[in-house]
Amino acid sequence: MFFSSLFQLAVKSVAQHIHNEKIPLDFHLNTKSSNAVVRELLKLDPENIRKLEKYRKQLSKLTELDLRKCRIDERVVLNLKNFKLNSLEFGELHLLKREFPDPTNIYGIDVVSLLEEAVNTDSREIMIHLGFTGQEEAFMSGWEKKISKLFPYLQSIKIIFKRFNERCPFSSFCVSFPNLRVLDISYARDLSSLNGIKNLRNLQKLVMCNAGIRNFHGYQELSELKNLKVLEVSGEE
Repeated sequence: MFFSSLFQLAVKSVAQHIHNEKIPLDFHLNTKSSNAVVRELLKLDPENIRKLEKYRKQLSKLTELDLRKCRIDERVVLNLKNFKLNSLEFGELHLLKREFPDPTNIYGIDVVSLLEEAVNTDSREIMIHLGFTGQEEAFMSGWEKKISKLFPYLQSIKIIFKRFNERCPFSSFCVSFPNLRVLDISYARDLSSLNGIKNLRNLQKLVMCNAGIRNFHGYQELSELKNLKVLEVSGEE
């Protein structure tokens, strides 16, 4: 039988009190506690993401944030600048079309402007993981080069969208993020090969579940990744 630790019980208690807004404001949590409380808070209700604005001082040590189940608007995005984040999962980018439009693309958003608004200077210097999901129309041409300049120390990227194409050639993507250690490109259906992945010389883990590579020769450059330790490949579930 599994018993929760005192820390886990305390985290659930604090999260529940924040959820109910029945907690005094004279508390400050450290990094470990802030990350754990916010994870629990968003499990209780994804709408609790809006409570981070009210409790931003108490949770100021927050460094990890997963927004995949949250409904995000401009106010939520702007509040993220109050935190020094090293890991950020955005979730469905198409839900932000009205908030951060790309004037050159009626179908998508300007993901670069979105990240500039959401992440402060300190976060850019320490960000090691970034994740987002969306249709390829959500990415303006050249986005990967601009994001690599915003976040020079990224080690992990999780991108779930259907196509690497002229809007984002896979080879150009690999050249833009040479320091990656973890890459998740699951569901990239139109990815014909992994040409260019040899540039990710530090890559240790590659996840490409339900990716669309059908030709065995498309995997040839994997043999040049001497640091690759984990390869997750699967077909349709």
